Amino acid sequence: MEITLKNIDRDNAEKDADLIAANREIEALGQRVYELEEELDEHQARENDLVNDLQSADQAFESAKSHYENLVNALKDARKALQSERDEALAKVKREENSRREDREGLKRDLKEMDERHRRVLEDRDQVRT
Repeated sequence: MEITLKNIDRDNAEKDADLIAANREIEALGQRVYELEEELDEHQARENDLVNDLQSADQAFESAKSHYENLVNALKDARKALQSERDEALAKVKREENSRREDREGLKRDLKEMDERHRRVLEDRDQVRT
């Protein structure tokens, strides 16, 4: 019976040692789970920061793109307006050139007619004298 008690004590001691070892392993694994959860939280926080940075960058890009498109449209409108003004000015200059040419031609005709009348008057006067 004494041997049986010793065997039981020894078995109990082995079981206690196994339980203590298992508890230590559970505690170590629990600590590792805690550490992994902490790392996961940190990674998720960094991921959220990166997502926010990306969204801010997207908004800044869209704003810059919109500003650029507005600027391009304003420049196109200004170019059209300047081209229109230039075309109108060129048309006005051509009209004025044509008008001046017509005036010169009219003055040349008038001078020619006056010269012809003057010549006839002189011829008539010369005929009257002779």
